[in-house]
Amino acid sequence: MKFIIKKFKEDTQGKKIRGIGFVHANGLEIADKVRQAIADLTGYQDIKIEATTAVVSTHTGEGAMAIMYYWD
Repeated sequence: MKFIIKKFKEDTQGKKIRGIGFVHANGLEIADKVRQAIADLTGYQDIKIEATTAVVSTHTGEGAMAIMYYWD
């Protein structure tokens, strides 16, 4: 969790965030914690969280999570 937040801060420092989203493999609780930390950090509230597909879940395992974001 700390690594994801640190990397997000490094990537987006001084930039205008345009979108943020999470996917998880039966890991909604941790994804929501990271989402809340990033929302608190940036003030950006329109952060989506969705479950991965069965194919991704099968190959990554339970608890896997990914964050996607883009900026100007």
